[in-house]
Amino acid sequence: MKAKFNLNRLAGKVDLYDRDNEAKKLISILSSNGSVVLGSIKGMGKSSLAKAVTENITDKVVIWITLENVYSSLNLVQQLIKGFYEARGISGIDEKLSGLNKMIQNMLTSSFSASSFIDAYFSSYIANVSSPVLVLDEITHARRLGRLYNHFMGVLYHGIKHGDFQVIMISSEMGAMHETIKSKQLPFDDLVEWIDLKPFDEPTSLNFLYEGLEFYGAICPKKKIYEYYRITEGIPVWLTLSGVRMVEGLCNPDGIYRDDRALKYILGQLVELSKKEIEMLRLISRKQSISFAGTHLKRNLYSLIRKGLVVNTLSSYMIPDPVIEHMLKYEIL
Repeated sequence: MKAKFNLNRLAGKVDLYDRDNEAKKLISILSSNGSVVLGSIKGMGKSSLAKAVTENITDKVVIWITLENVYSSLNLVQQLIKGFYEARGISGIDEKLSGLNKMIQNMLTSSFSASSFIDAYFSSYIANVSSPVLVLDEITHARRLGRLYNHFMGVLYHGIKHGDFQVIMISSEMGAMHETIKSKQLPFDDLVEWIDLKPFDEPTSLNFLYEGLEFYGAICPKKKIYEYYRITEGIPVWLTLSGVRMVEGLCNPDGIYRDDRALKYILGQLVELSKKEIEMLRLISRKQSISFAGTHLKRNLYSLIRKGLVVNTLSSYMIPDPVIEHMLKYEIL
């Protein structure tokens, strides 16, 4: 399969690159009626892997629910309805949702709460679907909803436990996902398997870039191609942007740090951080003592770990994304 450089959509089964072992494991889990967590930092291709595998499923109904931009109970209800409509092949979904918004808002301000809607959604909608598989993309982002998120997770836990449905939980917030799975109140760890996506190794990364350049008929010096790999450290989203840049004739690897697409992608991850969290990220990127971050040190550090922007190694804290680390270190961001 030829590599393709596309930043604007999920890869899917036609052009997913390399993840054969992970795909086989995910297929095996789903075939045995199991549930799974796909975890990694952002940009590893978790959603693409889920899409590639679920596109081949013919004996189950896949309901894809995107939770990355859920900021309110209204957003959550909209995404639940949208996922169900898409699975049923209903056309004109956005128009239908727009027409339903007023009714949903009225419902949520009445005695029929969002928690009640979630209960009804699973007991009425999902219960009448044959062999449902729920794909919950960036599920931990719904933590913003507080108690409603806890209620939602409780419904998921009991549904998985009783075999009512299967779930693929996708999360880039590694700390928050581990916290959820290891919960004593809802021990998901007993019910789901974990697939952790790693960066491509050097041979796979270089093959991806070489094959992609061949596919698009583009040429860059081998030294520059290797430098792109060194900068990106095998993270698929950055390899893809590297490929796009080379197809555009941009064979200067350092230019990725000032590419508007890279800046937009990273700012999307950092936009909700506090000034103290940004300050701590800069200190970590420079290998400086985090004690300089001042008050609320532990709270800010713990928040960054939960969001997957910092990891705790045996000897220190580090930023797992090399492009983000470089931009913070040299104040490009």
